[in-house]
Amino acid sequence: MAHTGDTRAILLGNGRATWYSVDEEGDAARFCTGDGDFHDAIKKEYGALNADPSLLTKTMAGISKLELECTR
Repeated sequence: MAHTGDTRAILLGNGRATWYSVDEEGDAARFCTGDGDFHDAIKKEYGALNADPSLLTKTMAGISKLELECTR
């Protein structure tokens, strides 16, 4: 799978590590990773947050304004 954007490494636990990238453009973002289980977990959480506005608001309240806009 081709990916664009900043690629980062992440330790998933149990000695597993993978890469991921998020390419944001306008109102959309493309999430790519080398681990199918990690992809599925992110997709599930994305769906849960977008299905429940109060959960999304609560989750966003725990993240700094800078982190909401930047990954560095």
